[in-house]
Amino acid sequence: MRLYHCFSIVLLVSSVASAQQPAAKVNRVEAPGKVNSVEAGTINSLDGVPFEYCKSCREILEKYPASPDGVYTIDPDGSGPFEAFDSYCDMTTDGGGWTLVLLSNGPVTGCPQPSWEEVVNDVNINGILSGDITSFDLFLGVKNWNLLGTTARLDMGDSPSDLSHRAYYTFSLDPDNYYTLSMSDESVTIHAEGTTSSPGMYTYHNGRRLTTYDADHDLYYTNCSLNFDKSAWWFGDCWSGSFWGGGREIFQDAPYWSGSQSEYFSYGSIWMK
Repeated sequence: MRLYHCFSIVLLVSSVASAQQPAAKVNRVEAPGKVNSVEAGTINSLDGVPFEYCKSCREILEKYPASPDGVYTIDPDGSGPFEAFDSYCDMTTDGGGWTLVLLSNGPVTGCPQPSWEEVVNDVNINGILSGDITSFDLFLGVKNWNLLGTTARLDMGDSPSDLSHRAYYTFSLDPDNYYTLSMSDESVTIHAEGTTSSPGMYTYHNGRRLTTYDADHDLYYTNCSLNFDKSAWWFGDCWSGSFWGGGREIFQDAPYWSGSQSEYFSYGSIWMK
């Protein structure tokens, strides 16, 4: 009989787990994305016993309650065909167990510029994935989002510890219709500044199809992605509250909560649980 169990590996962590509680195994690594110099996702046994990575940050926290914030290897489809990958986990906010799926930092120049194949399948990073959540941009392949949970958390502000906005939604993407965005059951818990409590992602982009520079599914007469630094987004005609802003084209290279003129911030993230 083959024995499988959830085994999580922390690549980079921001604090030390308590010795009084079980925690995910910590490994010293030479570079992000590698476990003891072995590419993440290629290990298939532990002391001769086959194992599977945890499917999400939530499952990691359930198995290892003392796991801190940091970068972990996860495998959302378990024994399915998708490969394991490295992702950042928030193990403290609102009960913890949140998997980062999109991150935009204004000080990080530009944004991920994925093709359609890449935005669906890959971990698209601008910079280097690390335990410093303010040092890179991320657009996780959308084929994984539904597998990570049904609740999305949107954060935006000057920094992860200084938020102006936070909202929660029941969330899903439709892979049969170009990953059309579906958001409902809004709960806004932080609205510290600006005139709009609801993000444009909900009020304008809800029900839109995903567009990339090489796959135009928006409503504009040209490709909105090409107009805004090849950013991938659920464009309409074209955007109000894109987390990528104008990229290096026009408007600010920063995440916008709503509109395209003034309500932008230095930090914006989307998490699934």
